[in-house]
Amino acid sequence: MTVGSDAAGVEDGARATDAGGASRLEPVFESVGDSVCWLERVCPDCGALIEERLPASCWRCGATVG
Repeated sequence: MTVGSDAAGVEDGARATDAGGASRLEPVFESVGDSVCWLERVCPDCGALIEERLPASCWRCGATVG
């Protein structure tokens, strides 16, 4: 989405005013996706996602994960 200098129709942010009265955009954060981090389940050698209980052997390359 392209935003012009007047920021009309902006859906990605909320308008705010700074101390000088100038209008600026602030990001709007929404809670989306999984709330847990899956990084510990990624194989460090090949990048496969491990679904078994950790520690486990990678199904793709055999490396120990977790």
